[in-house]
Amino acid sequence: MKKAYYFLHLLSLFGFYSLQGQNGTIRGNVFEKQTGNPLIGCNVVVKGSNIGTTTDLNGFFVISNVAPGDYQIAATYIGYDSVVVSVKVISEGIIYKSILLSERNINLGEISISALKERYRNTVNVSQISVSQRQIKALPSVGEKLIWLSISK
Repeated sequence: MKKAYYFLHLLSLFGFYSLQGQNGTIRGNVFEKQTGNPLIGCNVVVKGSNIGTTTDLNGFFVISNVAPGDYQIAATYIGYDSVVVSVKVISEGIIYKSILLSERNINLGEISISALKERYRNTVNVSQISVSQRQIKALPSVGEKLIWLSISK
């Protein structure tokens, strides 16, 4: 009985790992169209899913474990137009896509800033502390320190 249980368990693990191998990988680079420089930290996502990544220092990205099928890959970066490209992922295949993004100029409307100057304040807050005669006598005076220093030498 135990042997049959272990055999079935081993068979299910083998089946699980064989299914894992059927997914593909999408790799690529994202570059600026005008200069050809890599875009660092560009968001690359598979549209219609919750998987995606960001590019590294060389503009390189990898999205692993993608089920076979046709997908749309969206690349977005602040200050650039978004680009969507189509990819076909095959079982255990690696797909490479080079994506070029163009700069986008954003024209903002007029911005006006206005403020009112606050009038001069005449009020001054004065603090008051009450000290008794006993507290004043308890305080050391400057002369006492000098005399004590000269005596101790």
